[in-house]
Amino acid sequence: MPKLLGSFISFKSPHYLVGSVRDAVSIKAQAFMIFLGAPHTALRVDPNRMQIDEGHTLMEQHNLSKSGMVVHAPYIINCASKDPVKQTFAIDVLTREVKLCHAVGAKLIVLHPGSAVEQTQTQALDHLIKVLNTVIANTKEVIICLETMAGKGNEIGRDLDQLKYVINHIEQQERIGVCLDTCHFHDSGNDFNNTAEIMETIDTKLGFEFLKVIHLNESKNVCGSKKDRHANLGEGMIGFDNLMRFIAQPQIKQIPIVLETPSDKHNYPAVYGAEIERIRAWFGAR
Repeated sequence: MPKLLGSFISFKSPHYLVGSVRDAVSIKAQAFMIFLGAPHTALRVDPNRMQIDEGHTLMEQHNLSKSGMVVHAPYIINCASKDPVKQTFAIDVLTREVKLCHAVGAKLIVLHPGSAVEQTQTQALDHLIKVLNTVIANTKEVIICLETMAGKGNEIGRDLDQLKYVINHIEQQERIGVCLDTCHFHDSGNDFNNTAEIMETIDTKLGFEFLKVIHLNESKNVCGSKKDRHANLGEGMIGFDNLMRFIAQPQIKQIPIVLETPSDKHNYPAVYGAEIERIRAWFGAR
């Protein structure tokens, strides 16, 4: 059974972290991932309004470990841009976000690697490395987790070779890691029908010491489609049993596993609670 199983959780006014913890508790989650503001903007409220201490107290009361708390960086930044103005913007936003992450008590922040606009993939990776080294040098403790991407358009991070290239050029490697999104990994061409092959790919191309977070998602598309369209568990092309066999692996079940499957205002957070219950039932039957 995974130790830190949970989902995306809302973080919003007026209760912020307290509201997030309440939602996580309501679905019996052991982990949760939040955006510290709207995903498509850099605007953030003062941390004094985020009810951080109250949220930590509530976490302690419900045995929620900070090791299961994950922050997702905003989508608005492209850390791989070749444009100096956009690079500076990315550095400023990500630096502030990492500091906020530290303030709320999270040790992990997930980041989309970026896009290779008007440049080669390698050039984009080098720009990402520059941004990451700058941000890491000006922050502390929090691990930046590069998310595996589906490979649509000009996205970088479409395979583990690219992510390991970045990691190899980070000056403080204890501050860098990877978030493996199962939908993206499937859509980029990795077949979850073969768990052993998936694990070997991670081991040889990345190293499990750098795998810090799992985004547990089904995919609406076939393996290798490069589409990035999430589906609910049991309703996609990866297969529920395949996903369960993957997260049952010893190297996987020790790290935060976070659902990002589709939800809306009518079924949030209950849809995640139902999926968490289904996962636990699968493990309980074995």
